[in-house]
Amino acid sequence: MRIHLSRPVIELLRKSGEEGSPLRRAVEDLWRDPRPADALNTPERPDRYEIFRAGYWIICEIDKSGGETVVRVTAIEAN
Repeated sequence: MRIHLSRPVIELLRKSGEEGSPLRRAVEDLWRDPRPADALNTPERPDRYEIFRAGYWIICEIDKSGGETVVRVTAIEAN
């Protein structure tokens, strides 16, 4: 499994400093469980998940089309 971070996500995590450690941990946790029990999913986009952590929504997509699972973290938005 691989995790890809979009450029805006990388920038946000770098700028967040120590306050961003819960967000970084949540992204790292996707490695172990790409679909946490509390992740929200919509029927329109079955491979897209929204996870609420530390006052932010982490938005990711799971792609299994190749031989490997790829989790793409596309955005992190403040609530």
